[in-house]
Amino acid sequence: MKDNKSIDQLNNVYNTLFCEEKEQYFSKFYGGNYIENFRFIISKEAPSSQIAFIAKKQTYLKFIKPLTDAINSLSGKIAGLIIEDGFLSVDALSEIFNLPDDVRLAVTFDAELFESLAYYCNFKGIPLVLIPQNTITKGILSTQLYIKNGKKSDKIKISVKRYILLDFDLIKSGANTLASSYAEIMSNLAAFTDYRIYGAATGEKLNKAAYNLARSAVYDEFDIFSKKPEERAISTVKNGIFIEMAASLTDGKFIGSSVPQILSYFIKDKIYKNLAAIKLSAAFETFYLYNLLTEQGFFNVLPIINYNSRAEKVADFLDISEEVTVNNLLSQINSIKPNLKKAEEVFYKLKSETAALLKLKTGVLSAYSALGGEIVKEAFDKKEVFSKLKYAGDTPFGINGLSVLRDAGLLEYEI
Repeated sequence: MKDNKSIDQLNNVYNTLFCEEKEQYFSKFYGGNYIENFRFIISKEAPSSQIAFIAKKQTYLKFIKPLTDAINSLSGKIAGLIIEDGFLSVDALSEIFNLPDDVRLAVTFDAELFESLAYYCNFKGIPLVLIPQNTITKGILSTQLYIKNGKKSDKIKISVKRYILLDFDLIKSGANTLASSYAEIMSNLAAFTDYRIYGAATGEKLNKAAYNLARSAVYDEFDIFSKKPEERAISTVKNGIFIEMAASLTDGKFIGSSVPQILSYFIKDKIYKNLAAIKLSAAFETFYLYNLLTEQGFFNVLPIINYNSRAEKVADFLDISEEVTVNNLLSQINSIKPNLKKAEEVFYKLKSETAALLKLKTGVLSAYSALGGEIVKEAFDKKEVFSKLKYAGDTPFGINGLSVLRDAGLLEYEI
């Protein structure tokens, strides 16, 4: 199934948003049979060359033969690698960098490896082919990554050439990830609040095009049951990619610094069945926290903040050095201090909105369950997970609403 309309829409929106940065951020979407498109990309970018196929074991076994046949038919060679861990650290990525030096193109089907391969291809200066095998698109267009390097977290700019092959027949025949993708997309409700607070707290001008694109995608996903069942996977893939475009256009500030996303960094070393479901719950926990803490007003609190304790906690959660987290907090304080009153005013303006969003919780979680999600059965310690939530404004990944509440002194109390 090609669905030219959806592919044209994705390419048109991307080219419009990134028209001034086409050389730096080249991405192109193709619809239809993934093997035919893959052969075309090989002939264009890496004829008669060595091509790396990196995948998780199950994916590798499923696709190694059709990929090998396609590559061999164009006089190329395949360099295969099975890797189970897409964790962004120098140690975890070392296996990928042991691939042959003459690799000229890389390909994967696993969403968990999208960002790992973007980092590898960016370093090598070679194109990347991404072929989603289900509806998960998280990280498909990342332009900024944090790579764990020992006890530090290095911020890396990514400008790799990407070819994204959307074979909707393949996607529909893959694992049923629609509920998880819905949860991932809807968890970004919190990003709209956090991004506006970020703008007020830093004085940085917000990217309205990115904000509006993501907003349209989230609200379209909210309306998922108005679509025919056979249309939902395509719609969800498009909405997920539009949100990734918005994140890329802001170098990760939108979404990447939102509370649910940062909470996922705190707990991703845990073996949780569905991280997206936890992020969805975290979005509503965030709205609850914002409403609760602003109920009494900012001016009734004596702002005595234990920054050292907070830096120690975050260093432990992220397994990075306390020196890194202390320096980050100092940088945040300097950014927020001259804008704190303005940020507090934005909080008040957004209060009715966050209260309204909180009321969507039952409907959104019911939709998630109706799509096959198992949030009730999710095996995680809610108290353990959400006790970390109030530190999600203290990381090197960005400033959000909790950063402002912290500097106002509101996070020093038991929640």
